[in-house]
Amino acid sequence: MKKNELLRNSAVALAVSVVFLFYNRTVSAGILLGFLCSQLYVYLLVRDIDGLIVSSRSSRFSQPLRMALLALPMLAGCLYPDRINVFGAFAGLMIPKVLLYIRSFIERR
Repeated sequence: MKKNELLRNSAVALAVSVVFLFYNRTVSAGILLGFLCSQLYVYLLVRDIDGLIVSSRSSRFSQPLRMALLALPMLAGCLYPDRINVFGAFAGLMIPKVLLYIRSFIERR
């Protein structure tokens, strides 16, 4: 992932989180946690793909770790609903994907 894409995604996630901070603090915390786990997931995915290209080997625990990162915000929202909103965590997980679709749509035109 390019640095400018990471900055753009982070700026959008932070802006959405600040907007929801005035509505409900738990939604804002869920968005931030979901976004953080989503970005870590993308980082690990890119690192594993680079490792496969260079050495034709992959880490044994890479796939389960990445799947656990996607489940972590939702689980935290279920276990601690007074601190993290489940829907906010889901929205935070989806922010990079939605921005990717928007970017590809704009570039297609």
